[in-house]
Amino acid sequence: MIEKFARAWPNENCTPRGADLAGTHWKLVFVEGATLVGLPGQREPHMVLQAVQGRVQGFAGCNGFFGGYQIKDGGIRFSEMGATMMACPRGMDTEGAFLKALAAADRHEIVGEQLLLYQGDRMVARFEAVHLR
Repeated sequence: MIEKFARAWPNENCTPRGADLAGTHWKLVFVEGATLVGLPGQREPHMVLQAVQGRVQGFAGCNGFFGGYQIKDGGIRFSEMGATMMACPRGMDTEGAFLKALAAADRHEIVGEQLLLYQGDRMVARFEAVHLR
């Protein structure tokens, strides 16, 4: 049963296309060699890229963050990053690793509902698409 019709693509079939880079709520699930496990009552680290403005914003584990991004020649670069400056009893390690991964990323790949960020051939972060209603 169809619950929601989002869009139609000419000459395409019903095989899932995967999530779009921009406009998707990307939940961080892997960074700096470690899989993240959410804690009860704690916000999940995530980011949302806005295509028209070339901006990124999200929550890094303790603080909100924002900045710019650019897609060029098959690569991705995050720049002019900033964040609020609260100190938190939990989430600071994740936040540091998350922001470091964004600074290091030089290319990306979308595989179905996952966004992979790489520095060269090394994956620095993995995200899952969350479809908010």
